Amino acid sequence: MKYKLTDKFIKVDGKKLYRIEALKDFSGVTRGDLGGYVESEKNLSQMGSAWVSGSARVYGSAWVSDSARVYGSARVYGSARVYGSAWVSKEAKNSPLFLAGGKLPYRMTVTDKHIRVGCQVQTLKKWEKNGISIIREDGHSEKNAKRWLKIILTLGAMHMESIK
Repeated sequence: MKYKLTDKFIKVDGKKLYRIEALKDFSGVTRGDLGGYVESEKNLSQMGSAWVSGSARVYGSAWVSDSARVYGSARVYGSARVYGSAWVSKEAKNSPLFLAGGKLPYRMTVTDKHIRVGCQVQTLKKWEKNGISIIREDGHSEKNAKRWLKIILTLGAMHMESIK
């Protein structure tokens, strides 16, 4: 086992969520570190390096696995699945879309409300408005920025539409 539920808990939406504690060292987590909150062990895999940290909360039928991270003030609930190398720092009620490799130079995660590309986390509207300049700030050409932004916006819009 890599973590345990502690006796410390909070109540969210009528559910008891327990703070987790690391039982061993793995991927930047040290034995004894306190993590975020989960409703039960059904929300966070004991395998891999997945972790919930800070004040993040995972509950309901939501599941975090592989090397995914849920952190900050994130709330992952409902039927959401966070897996692979996805990172969620806000809210995910439905499964986020996660992409790596292919034509994009960075990993991309699309949640209910945000699109993360590399270290940039923006709403779909912000990507539409400022996407080319955001991508250009990383030193990419105008041509590549336009091409990648088209992919980001298309996948983001498709995912947002699929969860309505």
